[in-house]
Amino acid sequence: MPHPFSGRVGELYDRLTDLIRDTYDDNFHYGYWPDPADRGSLAQATEQMTDQLIARLDARPGDTVLDVGGGTGQPALRLARRTGADVVGVNVSRHQLDIANAKARAEGLHEKVRFDFADAMDLPYPDASFDGVWALESMLHMPDRPRVLREAARVLRPGGRLVIADIALRAAVEDEASRIAVERFCAIVSARSLERIDTYPRAVVEAGLELLEITDVSAHTFPTLLEMLDCYRSAHAAHVAVIGEEALAERVETFESIVAVPQFGYVLLTARKPSATP
Repeated sequence: MPHPFSGRVGELYDRLTDLIRDTYDDNFHYGYWPDPADRGSLAQATEQMTDQLIARLDARPGDTVLDVGGGTGQPALRLARRTGADVVGVNVSRHQLDIANAKARAEGLHEKVRFDFADAMDLPYPDASFDGVWALESMLHMPDRPRVLREAARVLRPGGRLVIADIALRAAVEDEASRIAVERFCAIVSARSLERIDTYPRAVVEAGLELLEITDVSAHTFPTLLEMLDCYRSAHAAHVAVIGEEALAERVETFESIVAVPQFGYVLLTARKPSATP
């Protein structure tokens, strides 16, 4: 049984997934632009973000990877195709699960990739059952992030890697207007709060993991916010039919504010479960 807040996240994506797919594609996450001045398409950039995680995870044929909050399955399928690893995704949105498992079947990858209904704070898998874990923009939805990190550490095999991509704060938000913008963003995306980039290392270590690398990639992901703002400004009747005119106007106002918040950013993190002592 998912945590009540996780249940609300699942309900949000049950309601909005089809709209998001029609607006963007099957990658429900930020894009990564190697050169932010060279603006390629958002679709290409979201695949490049997935590739950033694939490179950090270093999965290999025969490995089994846990995808925490797998969306509609696009990143997991790309991971399986690129590395030969098996992937198990967890999600609290049953609609997204149906789409993801159907995509795996359609691509002939259903024997390597599957998606289960499960809460990342209470994973239904044995200890040391995965060679890698990644959380691609799902941590912000977690009401108890330390618990998620402990669960990730529990299910990782010794030497296995955890890779996180997360919307996060680059520093404390001091002024009132910026705080309000961040709070409104969190309300829209069903996040209780955003993690500070500088607090992640301690949280990872306290979960029993070794921090390998943490990188502020905000400059490489910022164009995503501009793309989303353009989308909301030019939203058509389908958006109004799903979320209503008032909610659409609120999204435009929120994203106009959030792009001006210098502390609003994005982090990539890699950690490892210590190898077993002889």
